[in-house]
Amino acid sequence: MKSKTSTPIFKNGRRSNYIGVSKNGDVWQSLIMIDGKKTYIGSYHTEEEAALSYDFYSMILKQFSAKTNFDYTLMQIRRMVDNYFINGNSLVPSLLF
Repeated sequence: MKSKTSTPIFKNGRRSNYIGVSKNGDVWQSLIMIDGKKTYIGSYHTEEEAALSYDFYSMILKQFSAKTNFDYTLMQIRRMVDNYFINGNSLVPSLLF
């Protein structure tokens, strides 16, 4: 997995410093491209939770070629997978780390 560069993007309303994350009203949402179409992942209270959610689904879909917002240890990835299954096949970032 390759984490994105640390070069900041200038925020302008809905923009985020993270891949796959944008502001939608009062919440941050995650979207990912699947078969050339934007697919909604979910809405989150924090920008970081939305980025973590994007990372999880990116790793699932793209495996070792996934571009992620953060670097992860094997143990952190294992916790993400466990979180996904414990919560009815839905990642709950607020319960991680």
